[in-house]
This record gives sequence, structure tokens and C-alpha cells, in this order.
Amino acid sequence: MIVNNMLVERTLALVTAEFITHPYSPELLAEFNQSFWNDRRQAMGLSQADLVVPQSPYTEEDIRKYAPKEFGLYVPPVISTAPEGLDLLVKGWPLMINNRSSISQAGVPIINVDKNGEPVVLFGWMTTEKTINAPYLHTNQVQVEAIADEAGWIGHTLNVYAVAGQQSKLLEREYLDGGKTFIRALSSRSKNQVLVVGFDPFFGYLVRRWGMGVYDSHSDVGARFAKVAQSLV
Repeated sequence: MIVNNMLVERTLALVTAEFITHPYSPELLAEFNQSFWNDRRQAMGLSQADLVVPQSPYTEEDIRKYAPKEFGLYVPPVISTAPEGLDLLVKGWPLMINNRSSISQAGVPIINVDKNGEPVVLFGWMTTEKTINAPYLHTNQVQVEAIADEAGWIGHTLNVYAVAGQQSKLLEREYLDGGKTFIRALSSRSKNQVLVVGFDPFFGYLVRRWGMGVYDSHSDVGARFAKVAQSLV
């Protein structure tokens, strides 16, 4: 078991280095995402079939277009739900939501729903903003919902944000938001309130910012969006 874990960790390190060197390769994009999930598969107690990453839908030309501002990632269906998918992520990255994380209140579940209360199951290939500091700062919830509606984007679920933050740490050497900014994860709510979250820059645990109302804006609170290319049905 230890040997196998060392092997998948080594594989992820090698694939990550190769992908950083050749960031426009669709093949390496898929290989990196597969290695990313393989690295935590046993900790999550999942089978290989649960975490199969399909071929990238993005061509090299596509990647060159989005790469200056975004990165591509794949979220498997089994990871996308709340609370089940979040529980799996906690198993895979136990430091991410722990006793120092203030994501949820005791007994109050996190659910993935849109502003109309309809379930959001966000999975498949997608791109999202790669800048470490959050984009769309100084916006309130109504404004970022309008951005999503106009562009046809989907606000992050906590699941997607967690995955994107972990991949950012590997590719950019920093967690998204890095203790300086927060985002409204528009598709995840607790007690009907949109989660406002960020990453601790040192230990990688998720931090929730409390007290942000629908019409409140702040210089360090923005949003991130998923631009879905392909989903499994």
C-alpha cells in the first residue's frame, strides 16, 4: 500500500511538471487531471471506474485562448454532489475542511442549489479563472448572479472551488485567493445563504467569511465561474 501510494504521488509530480512545461497540450491536460484524482482515490475509498477522466474536449488552440486567464479541470460526477461529494473531498484532502475550517455550522448542511432553489450538479470538463486574487471584486450577490446569467456561466459550487484550489496549488504554487480574497460560491448555500469562501494560504483549509448579505460588497470579495465544456449525463 505504501509503495503504491508513493508511486501515484511520484506519477502526479512528474505529470504536473510535464504539464507545466507544456501547458497547451490537451493530452497532458487530461493526464494531469487523471493523475490528480488517482493520487487521492484510495483515501476517498473509490474505484478506478469512479474517477475516469475522459479525453479533453479542448484543442491546443482552445487552450491557448483560455490559458492566459483560465485553466481547465475535470470534476467527476461522484465528486460533484453535496454533502456526499464534499465528504469524499474531505477524505481526500483532510486538512481542507477540519476543526480550523469555519465552512459550516454544526447541524446545518451545505447544499448545491441555484438562486431558485433548483439542484446544481456541476461536473465534467470546465474552465475557471486562474488568477490567485479573486476576480469581480467590489460586487454584491445580485451583480454576480447577473454576470452568470448574461454570460451563461455557473457560479462555483464548494466542490468545484475546492478542486480548483487544490489544482491551483499544484500548478501555480498557490491556493486560489490565498488568504487575501474570498469568492461567492453562488451554487452552494447553507441556511439559504450563499457561501463566501477562501483558502488559507499556508495549510490549505477552507475559510468561510460570515455576515455578507445579498447586497453587501467588499474590496476583497469577488466571484468565480465555471464555464462547462462537457458534462456526463
